[in-house]
Amino acid sequence: MLQIDNNTILKGSRVTLRRMTVQDHPALLDIAKDVSIFEHYSFDVTIPGRLEKEWAVGEEQHKNGIRFTFVIIDNATEKIIGSTSYLGISEWNKSLEIGFTWLQKDCWGTGMN
Repeated sequence: MLQIDNNTILKGSRVTLRRMTVQDHPALLDIAKDVSIFEHYSFDVTIPGRLEKEWAVGEEQHKNGIRFTFVIIDNATEKIIGSTSYLGISEWNKSLEIGFTWLQKDCWGTGMN
């Protein structure tokens, strides 16, 4: 059984992952102002409310036990630098996917991912 709950924190040497909350949205929206981050995504973040809609879908999937969305925090600055998710969580198959990951641009190529 996947042992993850709303208090799960994953800490590495450079970043910490914890569950995304609605209080994190302003920081993430500020990062998302650089729309080039989402150049290869299948949705357009320039549409007002689009990220919030994606987050609402993620929250519903969380309630159904098939997704867990994290914020990524830079350990050096303690600031949110992006988001990632466990997706397609399957107890039956004992599997999950890691995806829907995005980082602020100055973190690209730094090993933060």
